[in-house]
Amino acid sequence: MKLSFGMIFSILLIIAFLAFAFFGIKQFLDMQQKALYLKFQEDLKEDVNIHYIGEQGSKSFVYDLPNKVTDVCFVNNNPDNLAISFSDEPFPERLTIPKIDLTQTIRDGSKICFTPEDNKIKLHLVKEFGENLVTIKRSN
Repeated sequence: MKLSFGMIFSILLIIAFLAFAFFGIKQFLDMQQKALYLKFQEDLKEDVNIHYIGEQGSKSFVYDLPNKVTDVCFVNNNPDNLAISFSDEPFPERLTIPKIDLTQTIRDGSKICFTPEDNKIKLHLVKEFGENLVTIKRSN
């Protein structure tokens, strides 16, 4: 069976276009996961800051996380008090979320962890009257 040069060239072009399309889709999905991760960081900082400014408050928040996040832990490790573990990373990423009362948040041990369910975690932020910092608790 003889294939003309035009037919072979067309097949190669189709393969190249498909490969480029799959590469582009993968890059787009990776960018979406990074944006979701950055949005979680900013939303958590903003919600803690709103409670910090107020006299008192208590509210639960649901945060969306990328699908590779396995744990979100608040740790007693100054200044980085938030450790986020990923399924494809050997070490957790450490972040600083200011204005959190770690002694009230972490009562037993050196950390409190939240495991995402359906790529979401629910945190309960509390600031009692007369307290200076925000406490994070497990939400029901």
